[in-house]
Amino acid sequence: MAHSTETKIALDQSRLGTAIKEIEHRFELSDAYAQRENLAFVTVGRSDAVPLLTHLRDNSGFHHLVMVTVVDIIERGLLRIVYLLHNYTLGADIGVQVEIPRGEQARPVDGAAGDGQGGSDGVERYRSGHNGDTLLGPGLESAHAPAKPAYTEMDSIHHLWAQAATYQRELKEMYGIHFPGSPRIDEEFALEGWNDVPPMRREFDTREYSEKTFFPRPGRKTHDPVEYMKQNMYPDPDGERPPAGTGA
Repeated sequence: MAHSTETKIALDQSRLGTAIKEIEHRFELSDAYAQRENLAFVTVGRSDAVPLLTHLRDNSGFHHLVMVTVVDIIERGLLRIVYLLHNYTLGADIGVQVEIPRGEQARPVDGAAGDGQGGSDGVERYRSGHNGDTLLGPGLESAHAPAKPAYTEMDSIHHLWAQAATYQRELKEMYGIHFPGSPRIDEEFALEGWNDVPPMRREFDTREYSEKTFFPRPGRKTHDPVEYMKQNMYPDPDGERPPAGTGA
């Protein structure tokens, strides 16, 4: 197993050294390093990610899911999903990292895997889950929109931590990652009526989108920050400070 060059301290000097040695014997880690005494990261393949998270929760005392986030490594064609877990006894966090293909084009979500979201037969289906007011039982259908297209896919962990469903909804909307079977995965989370590239993917051009979508404000000026600060905060060449609230 390779150890990252980002290592700040030796693993055996961190609070997580013993825990990482234990999981090294059970799972194939491609990387492991300690960022601080109370923070370490390990990297596993996709097939080991959910089993490792389950093991850390059930056997190693990492009961609290702190967050799930993503790094878009566009240069390598990958998305790195990071699951941050906390152990209250150790007072330490471990980040489980898994890299998946980022996908370059949106594709319809196939319901053949049993998630009830879209079908390979071309029939538009609706997912099981939440109808906005009540949690529906298995087999019942939501009246919400059909599955949104996705660029790539990762296994869901909502069965381990219920709040993971919320993170996964956000990651699908922001990065285009589908999590089959995750509750409410196709409901709008923060972006209402969004039909562009997921905005946290690095190919999304914020300026181009803004110029295309929003009208310019007449009379609005852009100031060079350095010159603006000089004019408003420092004396002019004659030694006098401009009146408060004035400036270009």
